[in-house]
Amino acid sequence: MLIDFHTHVYPEKIAQKGVQYIGDFYDLPMSEKGTLVHLKSVAKASGTTHVVLLGVAVKPEVVESINRFTASMLDASTFEGKTVKLGNDILIQDTTDWQYWGKVIPALPFPSMGREIPFQGTFDGQGYSIIGLFINPKSNKDSNQGHLFYSIGDKGVVKNVNFDATVLYGVMQHAGVLTGKLDGKVDNCHISGMACHVRSQIARNTAEGYLNLGNLGGMVGSMYRAEATITNSSVNMTVEGYKTVGGLVGIMQGGTIRNCHVVGQVSALAEGVGGFIGGNDNLEADIIIDSCTVRGKVFARTVWDDDLYIPNDYMYVGGFIPSTNHYGELLVTNCYVYADVIGSLRKDWDYTGGFIGANKRKGAYEYCGFEGTVTGKSYVS
Repeated sequence: MLIDFHTHVYPEKIAQKGVQYIGDFYDLPMSEKGTLVHLKSVAKASGTTHVVLLGVAVKPEVVESINRFTASMLDASTFEGKTVKLGNDILIQDTTDWQYWGKVIPALPFPSMGREIPFQGTFDGQGYSIIGLFINPKSNKDSNQGHLFYSIGDKGVVKNVNFDATVLYGVMQHAGVLTGKLDGKVDNCHISGMACHVRSQIARNTAEGYLNLGNLGGMVGSMYRAEATITNSSVNMTVEGYKTVGGLVGIMQGGTIRNCHVVGQVSALAEGVGGFIGGNDNLEADIIIDSCTVRGKVFARTVWDDDLYIPNDYMYVGGFIPSTNHYGELLVTNCYVYADVIGSLRKDWDYTGGFIGANKRKGAYEYCGFEGTVTGKSYVS
């Protein structure tokens, strides 16, 4: 498999002018036509099996339309049976003041790969880094685009890759920097950066009655299958969301996590927040978590926007897991929390715990511990 990672095309109506403009600007002779059809023919003739289209914008306000055009050209392949490898670090954009991207500094957003098609191949970063990734879903219709891979299927594997200066910022559900939904395997992946719901956009969307903006994790939005695994991975992030927020995974309803670590601050306004997992709910798939840690601060946000709709009068806050509401086997072993945990001061029913906020259903916890402070309103453990 041969991939050209740097190609451009234009809509057919302006392709000739676009190519001519580039030639004039760089004072280069241009021989290509600039259309998708021509690019495919050139790739086929040269033996190139896949091409990556890069959007080009000359001013910030056209970035979104350029990216949408680029995304519409993406190949719908699941990559099943294929392996993609990084051969070096990838710098997507200048990372100066990356902490302010989307807030006061514009940045180039990256579209989710695969859209609604699960990735079923192997992505091997070979220890290299992707630097300057900015993911920015802005509305309800984009809320499932808050991740690099739309989903990783049951045959999909992502491994040996680092993400530095990474920002996930917008309106999203089932969202994580790496993927929104994990049914396959993640190994030796490490992320530093931040993942935040945009406050003003959440307020606007919730006012319209759209309340499913939850399940936000630093790495993965949701895990549902017992066969899904995350191993030897970490996040060093600020994760700040509306509801059901976890440092590593937003909601976990099945699967195995081993030797994974969270460092940073994790917070949510409603329902539940956990330093490691944001919640689990009502499925019978088994959950196993072993040899994992949380370090930093886990807390319920007591104030966000004054007009932000809050869907219930309870809040679960746990240094590791906010609550257990799981019908399958739940086994947590050799896991530790080193953090300050702060519950909600505005909820009538507040469950706050150094390791777990409320153990609503039977789970087994062996050789686990907590070191830090716990503050809450109603029920504190």
